[in-house]
Amino acid sequence: MSAPAAPGRVPELLVLKVGGSLFSDKRGGGGTDPRAVADYARQVRDLAAARPGRVVLVTGGGAACHEVGRTVDPARDPWSALALTAPAFAVRWEWTSQLRRLGVRAVPLQLTGLYGEHPDGTEETHPAAVRRLLAEHALPVLSSDCALTADGTLRIVSSDEAPALLLGEDPYAVRIVALTDVPGVLTGPDDTSPVLRRLDAADPAAADHLLWPTGSWDATGAMRGKIDALAAHARRGAQCVITRGGRTGDLGHLFDPLEDWPEHLPYTEIATDRIVPARTVLLNPGPVNVHPRVRAAIGSPDECHREPEAAALLTAVARKTTEVAGGGADTHATVLLTGSGTAALEAAISSAVPPDGRLLVLDNGHYGERLHAIAATHRIPAVRLEFGWASPVDLAAVDRALAADPGITHVAVVHHETSTGMLNPVAEIGRITAEHGRSLVVDAISSLGAEALDVVADRIDWCVGTANKCLEGLPGISFVTAPRARFEELAGRPARTFYLDLHANYRAQVGSASPQFTPAVQVLRALDAALDLTLAEGVAARSARYAARAAAVRAGLAERGVRLLLPPEQCATSLTNAFLDDGLGYQQLHDGLKERGYVVYATQSAAAGVFRIANMGQLTDRDVQGLLSAFDEVRKEHADAAAPHQPPHPLPRKETR
Repeated sequence: MSAPAAPGRVPELLVLKVGGSLFSDKRGGGGTDPRAVADYARQVRDLAAARPGRVVLVTGGGAACHEVGRTVDPARDPWSALALTAPAFAVRWEWTSQLRRLGVRAVPLQLTGLYGEHPDGTEETHPAAVRRLLAEHALPVLSSDCALTADGTLRIVSSDEAPALLLGEDPYAVRIVALTDVPGVLTGPDDTSPVLRRLDAADPAAADHLLWPTGSWDATGAMRGKIDALAAHARRGAQCVITRGGRTGDLGHLFDPLEDWPEHLPYTEIATDRIVPARTVLLNPGPVNVHPRVRAAIGSPDECHREPEAAALLTAVARKTTEVAGGGADTHATVLLTGSGTAALEAAISSAVPPDGRLLVLDNGHYGERLHAIAATHRIPAVRLEFGWASPVDLAAVDRALAADPGITHVAVVHHETSTGMLNPVAEIGRITAEHGRSLVVDAISSLGAEALDVVADRIDWCVGTANKCLEGLPGISFVTAPRARFEELAGRPARTFYLDLHANYRAQVGSASPQFTPAVQVLRALDAALDLTLAEGVAARSARYAARAAAVRAGLAERGVRLLLPPEQCATSLTNAFLDDGLGYQQLHDGLKERGYVVYATQSAAAGVFRIANMGQLTDRDVQGLLSAFDEVRKEHADAAAPHQPPHPLPRKETR
């Protein structure tokens, strides 16, 4: 048995399974009892009204489905499970009818179309219909059903298995509660038997001796199947609870932390101490885990980039990007490029600095070095002001450099230097640059959307960003935001590049509302969805969300004795750089974490011995907890492997004479 789970867990989504034994008699046969359904329907109505869009109802099959289940024989007839369809629908419809009489917008869904298996045996789920109904504050109603198997036959998917449909994105946010009156792990054959409060999902057989013999009426092994199904959900991260449905009176407590449930109510939590993510958790500084709406947008229909719909998309994405950067719709513009953030950075530097200009590069990390390398590639005269890796920018030195060299026309700096995790003081640099009458180019690739940045207030002339970091889009689109006047000043200037010529792209996109070259239209659709989410959340709120994740990562590492590269006051909200320790190499750490579902990132050679944990994107508290648990496991594996082998018995000591 495992230790009690962390207290205070409150679900975002409740999947309520009402066992068939609560509204029909499996033991004696017979149909569904409408009065029992009506009684529970009133409780479900009140629960759904208090938490709109956060409840899914799964109804047990009752006596009718149970009787059919006993006759299904796939060996004899691979389609025999189809017989379950009629009684399962009848049960769903009885519940739906009762709920609709009570004013609930209940919608019955057939599991057959939402669940199946690929030929290789992996599950395939399609929860979009359920998610859409929840977004509309409707109540989806599911039950047992038949589904297509990997070999093309049908099998029964029990009502206890059905919640797997809802565990795709963030299983930790889901609580599955099974209401039953069947004595089993809860109370045994009478109410005086002890209650098993927690069952380790990794070892459900540990409860076998507590399962009260249910007799021949349970020929399908419902209680054993219930335990196994809930344990499988729990191993994916959901919180699963079995409780006695006959004693509730109301269901309002089902959203409360378990420790706050009524004392008289027996329940068994099925949980696991090991956190297994449902998807690969990306802790690298981009690309990031994205919102389902962003991922769905990448699958938009095929379209031509020269059609009005694509032109409208280009205009909308540019407008929203400008808004996130703090620019005005009339005063600023954004040019979109198909390419990584470095493509937009090269476009800005190669286009903005005139033939007789000179660039001052503020360098305190790998990406500061890249700014200088881009200038050198295009033979742009550049002065490199080096502060050293992981060292802050010396503002007084910047002021002196500009005062001493009137030939400098532009200053370039990285806002979030991810090679070290340092957030450079762009507002102060912008003030100094403006006081000297120079133009500021800011690499905001790893900061825009999560850090305080305003192209107007910070006096930024050229702001470079990308889709796939703090904007939480997908890789492939980058951009440059600048005052329209700055773009216009580029007219007539000899271009250093063809594809990345900012003025040519500006003239096409802003002047003609058409891309100069073929853009990645579907990636633009995804960025459009990501920008909508960014604007709805707000940069300040996203920054706070990231800061909370970063604080949890840093606190967890500190508790484990891991040293951080920078003090927190110098760090961005979305990245933590830490030292490897105990002889653990980066590749060992990376591979061990990846095996457990977590991807961290190396840093560049100048910061050897340091690894990076980014917290950009759609991450959860559960992801951070899982990372730290996996980190502990990898360190322990390394320590065990490095420990000298100890013989099972003490070796005899040599006698000395």
